Amino acid sequence: MTVSALQIGIAGHFSSPADAVTRRAERAEAGGWDSVWWPDAQIGYHPAAPGEVDDPHEVYDWGPMIGASAVVTERVALGVSVTDPFRRHPGMLAQTAQTLHDLSHGRFILGLGLGAIENLTPFGLEGSSKVAVLEEALDVMHLLWSTTEPVSIAGPTWSLDRAVLGVDSTVHGAPPVWIGGTGPRSLDLTGRKADGWIPVMPALEDFRSKWALVVEGAERAGRDPSAVTAGCLFLTVAGEDLEALDRMLDTPWVRALALSQPASQFERLGEAHPLGELGSGMRGFVPTHWSLSDYRDLVARIPLHVVKELVLWGDGARLADQLSAYADAGLEHAVIWNATGMGMPSTEEVRSSFRAIEDARARLCG
Repeated sequence: MTVSALQIGIAGHFSSPADAVTRRAERAEAGGWDSVWWPDAQIGYHPAAPGEVDDPHEVYDWGPMIGASAVVTERVALGVSVTDPFRRHPGMLAQTAQTLHDLSHGRFILGLGLGAIENLTPFGLEGSSKVAVLEEALDVMHLLWSTTEPVSIAGPTWSLDRAVLGVDSTVHGAPPVWIGGTGPRSLDLTGRKADGWIPVMPALEDFRSKWALVVEGAERAGRDPSAVTAGCLFLTVAGEDLEALDRMLDTPWVRALALSQPASQFERLGEAHPLGELGSGMRGFVPTHWSLSDYRDLVARIPLHVVKELVLWGDGARLADQLSAYADAGLEHAVIWNATGMGMPSTEEVRSSFRAIEDARARLCG
């Protein structure tokens, strides 16, 4: 089953204790993982549940975490999946990304998307669902990375008037940008102008068909499609005891992981998204705007068979089989986001989850 070309990354540590951030990155590199990724979140993905899970809203900023990890590692790639150009001006993003790329000696990956409503609305900010705005931001960043001289550009959203990014990108090159969108326009933009694609676990056939659209976009733009890396982030519940996994998959916090998927994924499985018209993945959901009891009622409406389709789960053999199928569909870089802790596991079950994930990697990569 070895898939020699498949690279596999894991999630970095992103909450207290702070020194665990660098320890996780060091262990990932020593363990032979290909990449470590951090989320860009202002708040967590569900209301706090005292006594059941740790505070989900304790999330460190990705920039300092990646910077700290860059100076204690030498080989492993370091990425954010994904940030947006609405809370951070494209000029600021360009500076931060180039700084991290230089600190890591060319190992940083900038994941970029349209923004998540839970990171915007509570802070009085607005995003945009228009891919044209995302493309404009990408153009601004590419312009700033192209020179250390002052540049000007007049756009409908952002304008630069002799702006300058003094960080020289010629030493390690400009940071690669991976787009996280799955809509037709996002996929076309990825093919035309991005360096990679990093969606959150679309169904296998969705992954195959959407990756084909990325390839088509690259070809229309006269690009070699091999210049775009096919990545995917997998929310994962793992372990060596499948009966224990059944119990964990049925817990409220694991069920809630399915909310990260759009309504189309629920419809494909014959179900309605519990958020109704807001069912556009986490971009339509603000956890802190919900009471804990209402939230429990919400996730209780997610059928277990849907959870099992929208989350990567299983022992090492099952995980490897699933990832191998994605590799056959074009996947080149898998990011395993171990969410087993959401299932309120025992300490031994947590350890078992990491053993299962390591087993899957060994089966795939030898």
